[in-house]
Amino acid sequence: MNSGQFERIEAYLQNQLSEAERRDFESELQYNSAFRLEVETQQKLYIGFQALAIEKRLNASKKRTQIQQRIKPKQPFSVFKQWPVWSAAASVVLIIGISWWMAKSFGSSRETEIVALVDREMTDVQYKSLPFESLQNISKTAPSRLTREKAEWYVALVYLKKGKTKEANKILARIAHNPKHHYHLRAKKIVQSM
Repeated sequence: MNSGQFERIEAYLQNQLSEAERRDFESELQYNSAFRLEVETQQKLYIGFQALAIEKRLNASKKRTQIQQRIKPKQPFSVFKQWPVWSAAASVVLIIGISWWMAKSFGSSRETEIVALVDREMTDVQYKSLPFESLQNISKTAPSRLTREKAEWYVALVYLKKGKTKEANKILARIAHNPKHHYHLRAKKIVQSM
């Protein structure tokens, strides 16, 4: 990866691209899996560095508090006297939560919305009143490959849950034999354990 691509990814992660540049970037994410993998890696690093900076500030605050406590005579523990520590901890939790939310919100393309919908709706298909037939239709007609693969994976899981191992095994075997499938390794593991 050259420095120009790195700078472009960094600008995307920091939401500094123009609308046209962002659309081009997201289009490239859809069609270039190596680039998408690099962006995901950079995004994880970006969030990781933010977490490290927060942790460093928290440790510095903790050291200052410890030094202040050594200077002061020992007093009984009071939640109100520990407010700097509690506020620092709350800040860390808040910043991590906001970072996670922002990481989930970076992509606003149609594919990202569909993937989020499938993720949210398909985790407990049997319990969420989404007809099984709809899930099967998504696995065949979804606009993106990733969405189709997720739906296909969940169809197989529903078959397993319903005790229809023959149908599930057929789908899982097809997934396991396709190394480009997003759930290839998971399907392979299940097929081997059956």
